[in-house]
Amino acid sequence: MDFGIVVALIMIAAGVFRLVLTRTGKVPVVFGYQRYVPFVFMGVGALLLIIALVD
Repeated sequence: MDFGIVVALIMIAAGVFRLVLTRTGKVPVVFGYQRYVPFVFMGVGALLLIIALVD
């Protein structure tokens, strides 16, 4: 498996995991830019996955 694909899948999984923890209340929701960190991880992971699959 290509290293870029593995990194992209780990980033997507980390974003989903953080989002689930935040939504269930196990991790407190903080104010400011940290609220959008899971979405950034999922977006960057998806972009890296697309780049890894195309390249």
